[in-house]
Amino acid sequence: KKDVKAGIKPYTQHPSGRLTWFRQKSPYTAVNYAIQSLARELLVDSMVRWNRLHPGHLVVPVHDELMVQVPEDRAEAMQADLLECMTFKLPMHDGGYVPIVAELKAQPLPYWTGK
Repeated sequence: KKDVKAGIKPYTQHPSGRLTWFRQKSPYTAVNYAIQSLARELLVDSMVRWNRLHPGHLVVPVHDELMVQVPEDRAEAMQADLLECMTFKLPMHDGGYVPIVAELKAQPLPYWTGK
């Protein structure tokens, strides 16, 4: 409480406004918490955006990737949508932004294609 009153914040604040508290004995963890929490927020935002466009096609998130199942005849258009859902302009305090750009590695899984 003394540190908070002195203006020392034992937490990191994320772009969404969410706070992650860290132990004051381990202040170095704040950087890791900030990075991991931001990555989580971006992935969740991507999942929400994707599900709004294509409900029911999200299979599972894996670390920083989304596994999706799409009809073959709509795959190309849905790939473009997925890239758009996972691409962000992360705002900075100075009014600029950091581009977060996704890559697509589309590959049919053999046991789903019957090959």
